[in-house]
Amino acid sequence: MEHDIQYKSASVIPTTIKRRCTALAGMLEIADREFQALEAEDQILRVKARNSVASGNLAGVEITPDALKT
Repeated sequence: MEHDIQYKSASVIPTTIKRRCTALAGMLEIADREFQALEAEDQILRVKARNSVASGNLAGVEITPDALKT
């Protein structure tokens, strides 16, 4: 989006707009990293739950569709 504004514009983009674009890009980067971390943590929890179910240790297993399927 910043590229479209900056390079397709016939005029110079004001510094305040550039700063807002940069701040927004930073926020999106942080959100993307957090979503990746959540996905990785979810996968780890699924594997732990599956292993617990397989070993018969059901006490600490959260009831989820994946755990029930296992």
